[in-house]
Amino acid sequence: MAVLIMMGVCAFPLLIMGLFLRRGRGLMLISGYSALPKAAKDRIDKIWLGRAAGNMLIRMSIELVLMGVAIYLEIGIFFVAIFALLMVDACFSSIRIYSVFPRTRKSVWGMRILIVTSVATIIGVGILFYFGEREPNITVGYNSVRIDGMYGVEIDFAAIREITLIESPMRDIGAGMRQNGFNLGTTLKGNFTRGRLFVDSDSSPTIRIELSPQNIYISFRDSGRTRSLYTELTGAIQFD
Repeated sequence: MAVLIMMGVCAFPLLIMGLFLRRGRGLMLISGYSALPKAAKDRIDKIWLGRAAGNMLIRMSIELVLMGVAIYLEIGIFFVAIFALLMVDACFSSIRIYSVFPRTRKSVWGMRILIVTSVATIIGVGILFYFGEREPNITVGYNSVRIDGMYGVEIDFAAIREITLIESPMRDIGAGMRQNGFNLGTTLKGNFTRGRLFVDSDSSPTIRIELSPQNIYISFRDSGRTRSLYTELTGAIQFD
């Protein structure tokens, strides 16, 4: 619920400014408009400009709220889709708005930078989501277990105190606060106050590897795969 409130707080000013601009007021809020000479301002259709800028801000406010809903409902793919829509909308709406401004070398390069930055951001978020959502590849060796992927780690058998199979999902166990990790949808990876997590928070059982300074929790979407890994780990490690 806190996420929805935060997104609503961010979206509300955009909505108000959007409605304000749609009424043909506050054009000075549009970046670069106030710096235009009077002759250039007179050539611009101010009614169209206000509506275009206002509609963009209103759409962005709606998109921010939808992103909050996606996070609240833990639908990762919906969040990424809305974020991409927000970036594309902001980019191309800005290009459309500034197309009525006088063309200068500075403005042309500004458009190019805006496009490149938006595309790079969308690609970067897509890559982060792809690798964040991927389940880790776990290899049990002769004297260590290696967890590959985002926030991966290699653990020596000698450092492991105990391995427990908990018949509950991480959501019931409690991950605690995220310190440095990936938290989107049901996928939790990285450092949380409970320990280092590589889990699907709705899937059970959950493997707990007890060691110092932090425990490690593992669960796959396929419960059979989680149980198979537990059997492999307990078979490879001999506790005193």
